[in-house]
Amino acid sequence: MGPLTGVKVLDFTHYLSGPYCTMLLSDLGAEVIKLECPPTGDPSRYSPPSKEKKSVYFTSSNRGKKSVIMNFKDEKQREIFYKMVETADVVIDNFKSDTMEKYHCGYEDLCKINPRIVCTSISGFGNTGPLKGKPAYDLAVQAMSGIMSMSGELGGSPLKLGISIADLLGGIYGCLGTLAALYETWNTGVGRKVDVAMLDACIAAMEQGIAQYGILNEDPIPMGNQQVTTVPFGDYITSDGQPVLICPASDDQFQKLCEVVGHPEICETELTFAAERMTQRDRVNEMFRNYIGAMTTEEFCSGLDEKKLAYGLINDIEQVVNHPQIKERNMIAYVNYPDGSRMMVPASPFNISGMEKCTEFTANPLGSDTFSALSQYVSDNLLHEIYDSVLENIQEAVREKETAVD
Repeated sequence: MGPLTGVKVLDFTHYLSGPYCTMLLSDLGAEVIKLECPPTGDPSRYSPPSKEKKSVYFTSSNRGKKSVIMNFKDEKQREIFYKMVETADVVIDNFKSDTMEKYHCGYEDLCKINPRIVCTSISGFGNTGPLKGKPAYDLAVQAMSGIMSMSGELGGSPLKLGISIADLLGGIYGCLGTLAALYETWNTGVGRKVDVAMLDACIAAMEQGIAQYGILNEDPIPMGNQQVTTVPFGDYITSDGQPVLICPASDDQFQKLCEVVGHPEICETELTFAAERMTQRDRVNEMFRNYIGAMTTEEFCSGLDEKKLAYGLINDIEQVVNHPQIKERNMIAYVNYPDGSRMMVPASPFNISGMEKCTEFTANPLGSDTFSALSQYVSDNLLHEIYDSVLENIQEAVREKETAVD
């Protein structure tokens, strides 16, 4: 059992930032009921690439959640949602700003039903400011946040990160804000509204970039795999063609690196100090490319291990999923669908005493939990009255979507 066992989350999220947030809460033990708008539900269900009509994109961030059809634009379905709120702990959405409020499902409406409710909203730009309500996708936010201006090869053009970092940070900060609000609610009995913007999340994670600008009035530039504060730093290729990323962060570690490559005499020159090495970046890089290029990967890495210096081989994904450290930490999980199809996904990063780490999950077809989850709130007759025609439309719409995906 996870630390959030007993917490009920009503999840109006789609695509990535919101689903990633609710997935983390599910990993920690919360019951997450994914409320999907008919007729096709979360659009990411049909995003390529796919396997056996199941989207890899959807599966990777929606494991372990129940799927319930819910259209809060429909008054009868909205009344059912209000009944669910009475016993829920959290409502999370990642619609454009004020969408929930437009349909009387925002925090000010829901706290009248349940004063303890926590409402978390994740959006591109938040609920205030001149960009409020503007649509956003990960790449646009990466660009606007300044993250792209710092990414790319030295002297090259800005590049996006290889992962959807704006979405993921929005989800992580959304999870943190939700947990903080829940903690207060358990102590005071009063809920909170949590407003998280993907742009804000990226700014918060900018590390030294904004501070560098504030202190030096300089814009950080793309450095590739190198580091602005020291050199050598980055990937260097051994004699057998293996790139090894090294990151000696101090002058003491630089001295140990010089011993590893067989040139301790370097530390008797002006290059002993990082400030001087940075003024001769090209020369230092060339020296260490030659030194490391003359060593085998085994020789170089053994030397780094002996000196207790941090380094990393640049693995591809095949090497990652088969790495003994990844296996030992149970960081690969599988998501199973009722039809027997199965996908590999990253596992939860949480390792908490008393909580068994799950590596087998389910991902349910659109609406598969609608009647079982809602029957505790309204009669079966009313459910069938509301949903029978809706489910017929869903089946046809989903078939069309799945045909387009394949």
